[in-house]
Amino acid sequence: MADRGGSMIAYPWGAGLGVARSVLYAGMALTLLTNPAWVLFTTSAVQQEAPLCDAYNGWAFFCLLGQHLDTARILAGSVLLVFASGALPWLTALPAAYLILSASVTMTLGDGGDQLYGILGLLLIPLSCTDWRRSSWSDQTSDRCASVRGSLAFVGWALVRVQIFVVYLEASVGKLAVPEWANGTALYYWLRSPTFGPGPLLAPMVQTMTTAPLITALATFSTIALEFALAIGPLLTPRVRRFLLVLGLILHGAIAIFMGITSFSLVMAAALLLHLTPVNATYDEIFPRKRDWFVTRKHAYRVT
Repeated sequence: MADRGGSMIAYPWGAGLGVARSVLYAGMALTLLTNPAWVLFTTSAVQQEAPLCDAYNGWAFFCLLGQHLDTARILAGSVLLVFASGALPWLTALPAAYLILSASVTMTLGDGGDQLYGILGLLLIPLSCTDWRRSSWSDQTSDRCASVRGSLAFVGWALVRVQIFVVYLEASVGKLAVPEWANGTALYYWLRSPTFGPGPLLAPMVQTMTTAPLITALATFSTIALEFALAIGPLLTPRVRRFLLVLGLILHGAIAIFMGITSFSLVMAAALLLHLTPVNATYDEIFPRKRDWFVTRKHAYRVT
């Protein structure tokens, strides 16, 4: 491993990890705190019991407190919100993963983000347990067992990025097998969905714009192209990755605004930070001054 100055060790607990971890924890916390239990844990035609507490997930927090689900969600959400502060990441790693995974396997949300929350919560364990900083917002870390800890953390980074690569690759390539995506009309239908469409304030404007075939086709095909670019992002140059990070955050921000799935957008924002920011990046490199946004400094991003 080489750091920005060319020495032998570069710590893989950079700013991207800290921000992504806080976004992940805060996203799940807000989901739990802003939705009543009857919304988070609801029955359906394929699931007659909610939360589902069988032999496989009886360990989950919401199964252990199944008679007091509102109390459980407020408690879990509050704890995750405290963890999102970034204090003692090595100490909060396992309880945070437990709470996030508990929610992931028992909630009955339909946006798909709950599954990725659980996966990332697990994959962050080797990264967070080896992050011996007092706070995610500090650049100071312990040198004890740095080589072993760093190796475990790099394994964690690799697993996270492989997972996110698969998510975006499937999202882009998989769309081509769907006729509406292949012919450029998918967003016309998605933005009129009673489940995921825009709210009453934005619906008239959005639906008027998407009646234009050219606008709908450009938006549809641009989404596919961007998702593919995000999938292969770690293979590209730092400047391109920074540009893709901005575009990806805009994409998921638009999904939150126009489709109303904020929880999904937050977990994808965390995923993008883990996927596209160099493992040892500083906060100045991720959030540079305006004039430096697309300028890569000489020694920046030596470890990707």
